Amino acid sequence: MRKIQCRRLTLYVALTLIGFAAGCGSNPRVVMIPPIEWVDGVPTDLLKIGPGMTGRVYVHTAEGWVLSDNKVTLPEGWLASPPPPKDQ
Repeated sequence: MRKIQCRRLTLYVALTLIGFAAGCGSNPRVVMIPPIEWVDGVPTDLLKIGPGMTGRVYVHTAEGWVLSDNKVTLPEGWLASPPPPKDQ
């Protein structure tokens, strides 16, 4: 009886770990970035783009900043910063 319970527990743990690993690998990642402050019109920090960065970006047009319709792939190593605050 104890041997069956041990096998069930082992199977349960293995399936749970496989489930967690499969769920983490297939979903897009969301990264929370602390707010970047601006001092005298200059950002205090920049973000460096990592490998495989794809997504929609904002493009500055005559109407202002517009979200792109298509996804773009950004090269690794590019630096990004948020737009300056509205009061600057």
